[in-house]
Amino acid sequence: MKHILSLQNIKRDNRMAVGNKAALLGEFARNTQMRIPRGFVVPAYVFDATLVANDIYIAVFQRIYKTDFNDRRDIALAARFAMRKVQSMHIPKFILLEIIRAAQNLNGDMFAVRSSAVVEDKIKLSWAGQFETILGASVSTLERDIKKVWASMFSYNALSYRAIHKRIYDSYGMAVIVQELIPAQISGVGFSVHPNSDFEDVHTVEAVSGIGKLLVSGKESPDVYFIEKKWHTLIDASIKIQKKESVFVARKLISRKMSRSRGARMLLSREDAKTISRNMSFLEKQFGVPVTIEWSKYKNQINLLQVRPISQKRKVGLYTHKIVWHKQVQAFLVTEIWAASERYTKKLLGINAVADPIFVHKLNSGVDVYYHKDDIRNKPIVLLDFYRDNPELFIKALQHYMKLVDEMKSVAFLERSSFEIFDVLERAWPFMGVLYVLLDLRARGVVLPKWLEKEVVRARIVGEKISHNIFSHILSERETAVGGPAGEFYYTDFLTKKEIITGVFVAANTLRRRSKKIFVYYQDEIYIGTRAQKLMKEKIFAGLKSFHYDGELYGKRIYSGKISGSVYVYNVYTDMHNIPNGYILVARSLSPECVSFLPKGIAGILIEEGGEFSHGAILARERKIPCIVGIKDITKILKTGDEISVSAKGEVLELKK
Repeated sequence: MKHILSLQNIKRDNRMAVGNKAALLGEFARNTQMRIPRGFVVPAYVFDATLVANDIYIAVFQRIYKTDFNDRRDIALAARFAMRKVQSMHIPKFILLEIIRAAQNLNGDMFAVRSSAVVEDKIKLSWAGQFETILGASVSTLERDIKKVWASMFSYNALSYRAIHKRIYDSYGMAVIVQELIPAQISGVGFSVHPNSDFEDVHTVEAVSGIGKLLVSGKESPDVYFIEKKWHTLIDASIKIQKKESVFVARKLISRKMSRSRGARMLLSREDAKTISRNMSFLEKQFGVPVTIEWSKYKNQINLLQVRPISQKRKVGLYTHKIVWHKQVQAFLVTEIWAASERYTKKLLGINAVADPIFVHKLNSGVDVYYHKDDIRNKPIVLLDFYRDNPELFIKALQHYMKLVDEMKSVAFLERSSFEIFDVLERAWPFMGVLYVLLDLRARGVVLPKWLEKEVVRARIVGEKISHNIFSHILSERETAVGGPAGEFYYTDFLTKKEIITGVFVAANTLRRRSKKIFVYYQDEIYIGTRAQKLMKEKIFAGLKSFHYDGELYGKRIYSGKISGSVYVYNVYTDMHNIPNGYILVARSLSPECVSFLPKGIAGILIEEGGEFSHGAILARERKIPCIVGIKDITKILKTGDEISVSAKGEVLELKK
């Protein structure tokens, strides 16, 4: 019987001996399409053999099986007993010699020692963060580090996890992976199908600077990249200003601060995104199910560190539209002009615009604008590349747009009929939309070519000013006519384009009633009530720009659902025991310890830091608990005892205290 197995010789069928993590990695270690750090596995039967050789096998498992898993104190006593026994034992010398020789045959003198439990990385239960991972191990510390990983099978966290999920008698088999340590410059995760959406033709990738410890612990919010699955083209990116990175200094893993400029840089190139996307497509095809991966980048090479099937994937819908903007605009008038302008978009821009917007109107003129998912304006990185590679098309469109702006700037323009004014506005409007898309990219940290940035900023300022002047002129006249305060335009927000052009009188009470209705405008038709709800359900993809509070805070919805109840803001993980059933947990981040202690009866989770792959996010999907992550300053906004309600409608979640 072999005591050491090379990763290259392991197949998925070996999972009972090497655990799921090693079996899935080994399946692809021989594949030339992906780079997987070289390594070997100490099989689970070596763990059992070492327990027997040290004459502690019976004592350890007798103590585990007589534990009262409803008693936290008894779980803690059992964990302390078993871990001490495991960490004090000795690996048989002939096995340890094999381990050392195998390590010496790897490149470098620093290793990653990871768990690969038989129960780990399954679809229903991932056990994420419950077992030990040691980065920076050396030949001289391998015995100690392997025993630490073995002992983590009996940690308080792991035993509590078993108790919560009623898996007390599942396998305790633990293999250990030893790999060359990649001193990652960038690390991250990827989803071949996003676990919280029905949007199947996009890969989602998260990235942080340095080694990925801060990402999985939820202590740093990652950049997010969206990649078209078919062509592996980067279509959108959300760049976060990261404050810290995990790096090795003098063989020690430390968390160090980054300058603002370094923290705000775009971490992945388009080629990096393409490589990661191709890897995920290949893995998904091989497994036959959606996957999530962990990866790292070092010296311009993308390395695959881990692969697992995605948990809790919902049934897929045939959604066609994604949100582009949430705007405060005139409810009827601007919508109609905006919709009418779409027929000019393709002609003006020379691109695939798919003129089919959906406008979802909230109260007080708040409007969510959705474009078809195939529209290039839903793929801002592609739009940027298009103009960067075809500057003559941008200049041609810009010249046409500025000609219209010059026409609108003339004094005589406002003396024209409303019909003529709106006709010019509709022909100019498409370019304004493109300017907003490009400027939104810049605001999210994507670097625009300097010539393009200069023209975009100048054109937007000029266009916004003249558009505002035109609407102010038209609406001021109508506001006075309906008896409202001149210059505030509250009532005339709800006049239609036809009513403006014809000059028909509309009573203030009628406009006031319109302002209190939520409606959808689509293909020149207004939908209200159940018809509006049905249209949104059929058409709209509920994506990731999902948290909205007082117009300032955003985050990512991890698991959907309405959250109502009292808030519990926690400070240290021992507080977890005190959370009453039905409360909403509000936290800065969730560590693996928190995940183990978390009561089953909580109503929801709101987390300040972290991404889709953080421990809190994985836990929420496993337990089907409504959860939002990455909500800036939520622990400062809320306090324990606050009564709140968070409801999800489309992509915007509104918090009501």
